[in-house]
Amino acid sequence: MWKCTGCGETVDDDFDVCWNCQRDKNGLAPTSQNGEPQDSGLRELPQADGTIEVDACGRRLSCVVCGNTTFHERNSLLNTRLATFFKFDWANAQAVNYICTRCGYVFWFLPE
Repeated sequence: MWKCTGCGETVDDDFDVCWNCQRDKNGLAPTSQNGEPQDSGLRELPQADGTIEVDACGRRLSCVVCGNTTFHERNSLLNTRLATFFKFDWANAQAVNYICTRCGYVFWFLPE
């Protein structure tokens, strides 16, 4: 058995690729014929200290301010005036936020 570095799943030794995220044993994302990563969306890589590293569309997320690669996650409501006026805030979409553990810079990702 081996543990996928992309998603943390446990994979049987008979397989060279993770069944969940299609990363190989080295953690490399699958590529298309032109060599670009096929990976889309966000993948969180939990760290031992409770923080996470994030892959966004197959690339490692790093803070644009300080270059750090570990984050805390939270979700935020994307409020709209109409929903707030009628007290339907619960019906608004949510965004995923990743907060840099070093400087506090906040990344916002809209839902797919």
